[in-house]
Amino acid sequence: KKQSTTTANKEITYFKVELLSKIYQTCNDEQFYDISELDFINNMNLRASQTSLQIKTRETERVIYLINKLSKICTKESRAQWLEAIIINLKINNNYFNSKRTISSEDKTNLKLVAFIKDIDQIF
Repeated sequence: KKQSTTTANKEITYFKVELLSKIYQTCNDEQFYDISELDFINNMNLRASQTSLQIKTRETERVIYLINKLSKICTKESRAQWLEAIIINLKINNNYFNSKRTISSEDKTNLKLVAFIKDIDQIF
């Protein structure tokens, strides 16, 4: 297992456990490699964890959609900090993130993406 390089941050809780738990149920071993729920929650809240979160091959666009949704509910004060850190932790190229952050379900050619967007939107 790969050790996380995330800095322990016990002061800030960016997202509630209930929300992250629902996202975990949808995304674990789908968009991300299998990880414990506690490690997933810690990674998303930028806390130290046993295992770092890793995106599966060909799932980056769906993860970008998820990150964008999460950033919109982050407080204004912590949004930029969280977004910058999660993009680094997940090893997403910043330019690629910016080019894909406005993905919509209007693109009917990618049925897997459309289904993912529907599932994530229901959680939020």
